[in-house]
Amino acid sequence: MIIIPFCYYSQGALSIFESLNYFMMNYKTTITECFKSTFKMSLMVMMILSATVTSFSQIINTFPRVENFESFNLCGTNCGDPCTLANGWVNAANDDVDWTTNNGATPTPNTGPSMDHNPGIPPGKYLYVEASSCFNQTAALLTPEIDLSVVPNLTASFWYHLYGNNVGTLHVDISTDGGNNFINDIIPSFTDNTDAWQKKNVSLNAYVGDTVILRIRGVTGNGALSDIAIDDFQFEVLQNSDAGIAVIDAPVNPITAGLQDVIVRIQNFGSDTITNVDIEWSINGTNQTTYQWTGTLLSGQVSAPVMIGDFNFPSGLTDLRVWTANPNGMSDSQNSNDTLAVVLCSALSGTYNVGGVNPDFNSISDAIFSLSTCGTSGPVILNLTDGPFNEQITLPVINGASATNTITINGNGETISATPDLNNRHVILINGGKHYILNDVTIVSNSNTYGWGIRLTNAADSNFIKNCVIDLSAVTSMQSSNSAGIISTSSPISDAGAGNNAKQLTIENNTIIGGFYGIRLNGTQLSKSINNIVNGNLITNFYSYGIYLIDCESNILSGNNINRSTRSSVGTFYGIFLDIRTQNNLIEKNRIHNTHGAASMLTGSAHGIYFSSSNTLAGLENKVVNNAIYNFNGTGPVYGIYNFTSSGSRIYHNT
Repeated sequence: MIIIPFCYYSQGALSIFESLNYFMMNYKTTITECFKSTFKMSLMVMMILSATVTSFSQIINTFPRVENFESFNLCGTNCGDPCTLANGWVNAANDDVDWTTNNGATPTPNTGPSMDHNPGIPPGKYLYVEASSCFNQTAALLTPEIDLSVVPNLTASFWYHLYGNNVGTLHVDISTDGGNNFINDIIPSFTDNTDAWQKKNVSLNAYVGDTVILRIRGVTGNGALSDIAIDDFQFEVLQNSDAGIAVIDAPVNPITAGLQDVIVRIQNFGSDTITNVDIEWSINGTNQTTYQWTGTLLSGQVSAPVMIGDFNFPSGLTDLRVWTANPNGMSDSQNSNDTLAVVLCSALSGTYNVGGVNPDFNSISDAIFSLSTCGTSGPVILNLTDGPFNEQITLPVINGASATNTITINGNGETISATPDLNNRHVILINGGKHYILNDVTIVSNSNTYGWGIRLTNAADSNFIKNCVIDLSAVTSMQSSNSAGIISTSSPISDAGAGNNAKQLTIENNTIIGGFYGIRLNGTQLSKSINNIVNGNLITNFYSYGIYLIDCESNILSGNNINRSTRSSVGTFYGIFLDIRTQNNLIEKNRIHNTHGAASMLTGSAHGIYFSSSNTLAGLENKVVNNAIYNFNGTGPVYGIYNFTSSGSRIYHNT
């Protein structure tokens, strides 16, 4: 018998069935999560379930065995996002946060990798711990059971990325009793501050005859620049002669076109001491002159940096690959760890074509990957042609982006579409990205359950969304957490994720169709969502809320046309809703009308502008000026402007 406490909100979160499903997949959720939402809890359910607990562990008993995480589902990138892993790998239940599956770059610049270790391209996946707002937190990853009963000289190895001014530590622990107890730090804990993937070997010789579980503990540092990543685990019998490239030290991204030294470090992955080895390398598939290294490299040792040659690197993308051959004049007995590759590039500036004939980039994701890898040295325009573009897009922080060096996705009316799911409800995610301009793009959710046209999170400030069409007509779900045209929320699954999500956001001259909300902006009590402008938009056929603000300050909502003229399935109508601690906002020249134009049920109440617990200080009053509220065509209660315990409002010259 399992007793599971979980939360169900009648608005602002998940349905009762989604809540239970999400809890079962993410067991760290506890009843305390109920009180994190800014919505008031309307119902708490205690369910008693009779259940059979299934173990998902798998035993590793054939070697070599590789886990590269490519089959794992992507997870959220915010601190504390839960993540369900696969293939017998699990997040421990008694730590602080989860290891999460990611691809491409991590959201925060100057920490974390720009892509996975292997295959080293944007779709490649890895596990990482997000450090932003997650300082001094522990994430514990458990391997499947490893059967050492008949295998001598077994080594576990993995690649790690520890980079950032606040970098934390990695620990490797072991259990011989099924995970009940662990021996900590079977190798010394380690840290680094190198923007490169590096390899770590762990000998399991001392545990021959046992069945063991390894625990990888990542501990973040005391600041946001301490993301930790791991990739490409391998369990193999240690070979005698085995060398490989440990690090490519130079050049690093972004590069300056011209002559550059190529500098690497090699590592002895075998048991024999290495005294000589060939270092081969290629540029864009063309082999370069072999460098013949000599010296003394003990088992497990990494060499000093070696300059193997130089190359006149061009502008644009360059594929650099380096590998070892013939350690001690013999064949390498394990080739899987010989090679490292990196895509090098100079910072982008100018106009690039995405899609179409002879494009600069085949997809938007490819273009964003290049930007996140290479940065920008001037304004960048991505012109979309020959769509539609069927891809779910993440817009991260780009080095070099600024109010001058903006990044414009110029849609030319082309469509970006995706089929969002429970853990990834967006079509476009602006994850910490700044100074993006989305212009003239049609954004479509193909799901009938989920659809956040654009989600902003992790201080996604100073962005501009203009002349776009966001179409959520396919979404028929009536759950508030499932759909919104534009939403800023810290949670990947809740509409009510308070946080430092977005500031200085401009939403102008867009058409937003459908969704539970047209627009919802969440700040937090200590970090208001400030200086946003919502101007001249058509917001239509939403289920309940046209524009919803909570913990927002100094915003301008001006000249918007908010109506529900052709939607048949409707809820309570709120044209503009100002929730708690929302102050110093100007609401002017908006037209709010036609609340039940095609509604199958006309009895629901309708509110033009609604204030809820938005008390303001002197000088920070909300101003409601020159708005037209008319043609409320339902049969239920009608409120032009509704004030619920909100002092300090200034309401004048409205019709």
